[in-house]
Amino acid sequence: MHTGIAFALATLICWGLWGFLGKLGSRSISPGHLLLLTYTGIVLVYPVVLALYAQGFNPEWRAPDHYYALASGLVCGLGFPLFYLALSGGDATRVVVITATYPVVTVLLALLFLHEPFTLKIGIGTALSIAGILMLST
Repeated sequence: MHTGIAFALATLICWGLWGFLGKLGSRSISPGHLLLLTYTGIVLVYPVVLALYAQGFNPEWRAPDHYYALASGLVCGLGFPLFYLALSGGDATRVVVITATYPVVTVLLALLFLHEPFTLKIGIGTALSIAGILMLST
């Protein structure tokens, strides 16, 4: 199996468990406390990431890509409380599927700002994702 596919499948399992375990926690924990406990879990993983990748880490903060990476973490972190608020107020079967269509946002932004090629497959896949969001949100 190709390494990229193996990591993608591992990510799929982790993120699937994240949504499921988050919903379990939301049954008796407020979204705020759920968020604090989630960030505690993330902090526990951080030393491992630091040990694996920090050697030679010295970003040039003048380079815009470093700011994009930092902004990526910020918007990801902002998504957590919104996700838990959604889980607390809705069914996991709807909330997780709707939020899992986030690549539609990436595709649209990549088409508009990165001028990535638009193909029939991308168009059909994006349209089906949007149709799925509309079906699940009613």
